[in-house]
Amino acid sequence: MADEIQAPWTPEQIRAINSYQTAAEHPLICSRTRDIHQGWHVVLIARRDGMRCSDPSCNYRQNWALGHMAAPREG
Repeated sequence: MADEIQAPWTPEQIRAINSYQTAAEHPLICSRTRDIHQGWHVVLIARRDGMRCSDPSCNYRQNWALGHMAAPREG
C-alpha cells in the first residue's frame, strides 16, 4: 500500500497517530479482537517501535500505519 509507513516513528508521528486513533470513527484495532478480547474492539496505540494493543495482557504488535494518520492535525 503506497500510503503505508513503517516504524520506527518520530515523536511527532506518534502524537499524530495516537491523536488520529482517538478521534477516528473507525480506528485501527487489535487483530486478536475475536480470539482473546471476546469481541471488544481494542485499539492500537502508537509507540516508537510500532503500534501495540491497548490491552496490557495482549502482546499484539503492528509495525505499520497509514501515512495520513501520521500527518499533523490542524486546529
